[in-house]
Amino acid sequence: LMKFVSEKSDSSQTPSDNEKAVRNFYDALNDGAVGEAMLLISDDCVYDNTKFYEAFNGKVEIRKHFARMARAYPLSKVVLDAMALGSQGRVGVKWHVEDESEDDSYSRGCSFYTIDSESNLITSGFIVQEPPLPKPGDAGLNLLSQASKIIEIFPKDETLEVDSTINEVITEKNGEAVQQ
Repeated sequence: LMKFVSEKSDSSQTPSDNEKAVRNFYDALNDGAVGEAMLLISDDCVYDNTKFYEAFNGKVEIRKHFARMARAYPLSKVVLDAMALGSQGRVGVKWHVEDESEDDSYSRGCSFYTIDSESNLITSGFIVQEPPLPKPGDAGLNLLSQASKIIEIFPKDETLEVDSTINEVITEKNGEAVQQ
């Protein structure tokens, strides 16, 4: 079961502990208070931001990451657009980023968190952000479609011949007498 919560929710509703944990986390990061945000993170938290090749594991790595982000984007604020509260401490967030020097939002994404029911700390985060501008959209799909058509033109057997010819040339260039 999921409960959806928007920024314009009825203020008479009492937010859940999980919702409060995530909102407090973003409030702290938006204020540049990395230490305060870290109080909401478990020691063994895994924070996987898909803009980076590897997840950040544990408080030390996550603190360094947030400190770098605060220095790199001091005027940026994450605005929470909607939340979905699930079972077993799961919270989904739709958000966008605004810069105090600009009128519009310039990035948006979704984050998924797991909150420990006993400690009320964030134990995992998974962040998906839209790609940077320009967005590939239709042009990207058209390019992929054309590339697929070109790839289909070449039979697989010819590709193998080219590969083995390249291997022979490389082998001869290195002076090795290796037969394949």
